[in-house]
Amino acid sequence: MSAARALLASSLCLLAAGCAGPTAAPPTQRPNILIVVQDGLRYDHTSLSDPALTTTPILTAAASWPGAVELATTWSAATWSAATWSEPSFASILTGALPTTHGYANRHWTLGDELPTLTQVLALYGYDRAAFTSGTVFQPATGDAPPNPLSAGFDPIVSSATWNSIGPRVDDAMAWLDERGASGDEDPFLLLVHGYDTHEPWEAPPVMWDMYDPAYEGLWHSDRVPFHGRMLSRGPDAPEAPDEGELPAPRDLAHLAAEYDATARHADLQLGRLLGHLSRLGLLEEMIVVVLADHGTDLNPFGKDHEPHPPGEALLRVPWLLRLPCPEQDAQRWEGEVSLVDLVPSLLTLLEIPVPAAADGQALWSRPADTPLCDARVVGRSGPLLGFSHGHAAVRAHPWMLEAAPDDGSGAEPVLRDLRSGHQAPADPERVAALLATLPQGWEAMLEGTRGPAVAPVPEDLVEQMRDAGYWPTPDPSTPREGTP
Repeated sequence: MSAARALLASSLCLLAAGCAGPTAAPPTQRPNILIVVQDGLRYDHTSLSDPALTTTPILTAAASWPGAVELATTWSAATWSAATWSEPSFASILTGALPTTHGYANRHWTLGDELPTLTQVLALYGYDRAAFTSGTVFQPATGDAPPNPLSAGFDPIVSSATWNSIGPRVDDAMAWLDERGASGDEDPFLLLVHGYDTHEPWEAPPVMWDMYDPAYEGLWHSDRVPFHGRMLSRGPDAPEAPDEGELPAPRDLAHLAAEYDATARHADLQLGRLLGHLSRLGLLEEMIVVVLADHGTDLNPFGKDHEPHPPGEALLRVPWLLRLPCPEQDAQRWEGEVSLVDLVPSLLTLLEIPVPAAADGQALWSRPADTPLCDARVVGRSGPLLGFSHGHAAVRAHPWMLEAAPDDGSGAEPVLRDLRSGHQAPADPERVAALLATLPQGWEAMLEGTRGPAVAPVPEDLVEQMRDAGYWPTPDPSTPREGTP
């Protein structure tokens, strides 16, 4: 199969402005698409950020493949997540819309019909769609709960109820790929694989616990206190553990960061397993490969009463790699600021499929009409970058970032930060006003809405699974806890 393909364009009538009705494209060869999401992986803890780090050597090697583009690679650039927790971020990743547009704050809310997901769009173009995920973000609805819009269109979809490693999901994906090969299925496919290695509870295999901090002998080690025990109570089997409510000292926090790095390395090894399997099947070189994180991580999550943290670089800056099946293209490091809402417009533009009119993102690639895929070139984006957290909005226009919250009568002012130092900047009312003016209409209502109760009660069987896994510490299962991933 040639890397240079002629992909025929077609209209998605309900999705593109000026259309009358949906029309599927005629059959044609299209590249397979792999999307790997490492939940909670911070850019500054990857080898992409610092070659001296050994946390993600496989991801870093993939960034040097022909046709690869590593997006936003310097301190002056960033790939910006749309939100600091998983539900709205994944909704943005799969629709190309900001949280203020899609309004999806947790898995019991819905997306409007005018916001199709990438999965649903590709289904109209003959793609098979499979997802193997951890946690409940993609878990299909049960009982009387409304359908989960993020799982819509995936078949099969395997979603565990626990925040576990991407490793078992890689096993599932490889088995699915083998079954496809045995059946002779030649339809193009979208494969999504997602895991929680770099998300709390940061549970790398025991053999890797001391990989980045072998000298640590304190009480905050994984063999003494599991992560949720660190945050909430003593570990049940720990012979010696911090007292309940005790906070870690700076040396302990450094060790927790080292354990986080170990989870990043473990997730990277699983990425290598999946890429190696695709290569052995003869699929890797002719597919689009996307690797990213849905949001970052706060490596000091021990704030008072575990309150959610304001958005910032640690929570919103993520890695993003996109590799095209173009062996004649040199690998690139794009030195510009981009957003995860740009993924859907970029992929659809590369495939010559109309971008949904409701998408807020921008296509980072330009592809002249009726030309081979490998004629596409990176063009970047313009305008401010937006990110949202529980009760906060962040606007990034280098070198400034503004953190704002809806007016609750407390008199709290927006916080302006200088990204060159990370510190709060001196008062600058004109700059603050200019950045506030870039926030989309409805941002305050969207953020206030994330604090309300779920639209439908969470099924009790799911609540019990989540409680058993340490996932649901609040006593009222109908109320989303502050700090939901």
